[in-house]
Amino acid sequence: MPDGASARKVAEESIELVEACSRETPDSAKVMHELADVVLAAMVVAEHYGFTLEQAIRAKIDMDTGRESAG
Repeated sequence: MPDGASARKVAEESIELVEACSRETPDSAKVMHELADVVLAAMVVAEHYGFTLEQAIRAKIDMDTGRESAG
């Protein structure tokens, strides 16, 4: 996996997103920046394991709704 890309990195970026969203008056530019960091970190991890972010989201929906995951 590339340096700086890991599940831990996704978690760290997610915490920064939560902090940006939790401000009394969130700065939309900061929220978008932090959201992009989360998505990019998650995409690198997904691709390292051989799937796309879209496939991961579909698998999550399937699991959350009790359906079998296609992948």
